Amino acid sequence: MNSTSQPMIGQMLDWWALAGLDSLVSDDAHSWLAAPKPDPVQIRHAGGEENGAPAPTTHVIQMVEPSLPLPDILSAFAEWIKDPSATPMLDPGLARFAPRGSATPRLLILVDRPEEGDRPEESIRPDDSDSPAGQLLHGPAGRLLSAMLAAIGVAESEVMVASLLPVYHAGGRIEAAWLPRLAAIATRLAQLAAPQAVLLLGDATSRALIGSGAIDARQHMQEINHDAGKVGAIVTLHPRFLLQKPAAKALAWQDLQLLRRLFAQ
Repeated sequence: MNSTSQPMIGQMLDWWALAGLDSLVSDDAHSWLAAPKPDPVQIRHAGGEENGAPAPTTHVIQMVEPSLPLPDILSAFAEWIKDPSATPMLDPGLARFAPRGSATPRLLILVDRPEEGDRPEESIRPDDSDSPAGQLLHGPAGRLLSAMLAAIGVAESEVMVASLLPVYHAGGRIEAAWLPRLAAIATRLAQLAAPQAVLLLGDATSRALIGSGAIDARQHMQEINHDAGKVGAIVTLHPRFLLQKPAAKALAWQDLQLLRRLFAQ
């Protein structure tokens, strides 16, 4: 690779990160309004070598339980999302993150996935002061976002934070097949929490709830339809990207001005 191509590759990677594409999703079309179909099986491939030749691939098949019906009241949501049957396509051994923050939020913030330093409530010891119980976005990314929201008059006490993917796993990959179920769960949360507005952080949340990527969706007032009506939404860059590329904070600030206007409607 010659030296002149390296800056170009760096610029391309920055462009994809700007779109929020640090969580992998598919561009394939989906019927977002259709009821999600449970996967019939999960398949793990196990291979190896025997006598110098590749061993036959075996398939370990595990039946996937039907998804739990979506909850009808907000007070039941936190316990409901912790039940692995609510998201049967995900590893049942991974702890689920419930939403945190206000039960009557002015603003619902939806992140794509928990951060590496986040831990669900049940894993926090009472004497563990470094990780507040049940916190999503409690680290540097969360502090940056809180400061930016405070600048437009949104207090931490007015916010609920939830994660599209309710588990943390290394790599943070969000499979395209998971999106219909995850989108249905997030949409129901928006209905039950009844915020004035929803703030979607990054590309995966935008694709799941709006139907287009963050590059196309940001700088426009969006709407999320649910069974009780609709709620206005704004798409912006994830704060983890802003920490890596501080110059992009100006773009996020533009998006927050749209959020301010949405509140004023």
